[in-house]
Amino acid sequence: MPVKQLPAEPELVRMTFGEHLEELRWRLIKAVAAVVIGVAAAFLFREWITTFFVQPYLIAARWHGAEQYLVAREPTEVFMVVLKLCLLVGVLISSPYAFYQIWAFVASGLYPRERRLVSRMVPYSVGLFALGVAFLFYIVLPLALRVLLSMNAWVPTPNLNEPNWLVGKLLGQRAGVMAPTSQPAPAVDFPKVPILDADPVNPPPNSIWVNQNEGRLKVNLGSGQVLVSDLRIKGRAMVESRFDIGRYVSFVTTLAFGFGIGFQVPLVVVLLARIGIVSAAQMASARRFIILGTVIAAAVLTPTPDLYNQMLLAIPMILLFEIGLLVARMSEKKYGSLREGGEDLGDGL
Repeated sequence: MPVKQLPAEPELVRMTFGEHLEELRWRLIKAVAAVVIGVAAAFLFREWITTFFVQPYLIAARWHGAEQYLVAREPTEVFMVVLKLCLLVGVLISSPYAFYQIWAFVASGLYPRERRLVSRMVPYSVGLFALGVAFLFYIVLPLALRVLLSMNAWVPTPNLNEPNWLVGKLLGQRAGVMAPTSQPAPAVDFPKVPILDADPVNPPPNSIWVNQNEGRLKVNLGSGQVLVSDLRIKGRAMVESRFDIGRYVSFVTTLAFGFGIGFQVPLVVVLLARIGIVSAAQMASARRFIILGTVIAAAVLTPTPDLYNQMLLAIPMILLFEIGLLVARMSEKKYGSLREGGEDLGDGL
């Protein structure tokens, strides 16, 4: 029976134990079929999905001048990572239909106001989760990765042109090393390589240039082939970041889940106020403790130990708490709380 056609009283829905199992079986079959179709559809768009995931790192790497590629350390790592992303995206895009099947099975045992509560909360929850993920990918990740890459400068390359006298005697003269002289540079006509901010459009064959934003030397070999060589800038940090693609994807997906959960704060605030567990005034009076708890929760939800990334989640959560508090006050003023007036909880959301 569709959810909208369910009776007002759950006791009116009479089904035997076998009928419940049969309905549950068909609901689960439909949910699993939706997930399989979603994963297959995601696999068709695997290039767009992988590009979406690695784009924040590419932005941060270009800005920092770091290596602009990820590393696969196992033969099957790329395949497993792409499969993992397709599974994740497939489950996400098919989750509305799959959740509806589960909801249609559970709804027969709920009262009308409880059904309205869930049906009105779910769209807000999904929207806030999507907002948190979008905020992560388009704002937080490029900034966070930029900061993490800049930490390489904490380990600078030491100046060890020559060892001390004793070590020099013990090691002996290095083969192929010539002592520096004060002779002038030979009269050689060195070619001038243009330094550009971006690759030129339709460069002629045998042309050469430096893309300073990418930190690469490029030579057009003709026939659409371009020789690319990464530059090693003198004086850079001793540590170079070469992220493993599997660990990078795990890092990003963990952050995405944390930001999606963290952005549920206003919904939780409004729900607590409407149920009557805690009023908006009580939450406002305990603001300092809630802010402290929010910072601690942000530290738990973010997998990185640095304070910078934790604050990138904690600050939006605090702002969302204030928004939820404002909505809770408006809701209480208009509807009161469920505990005080006995109104239908679903009407105030």
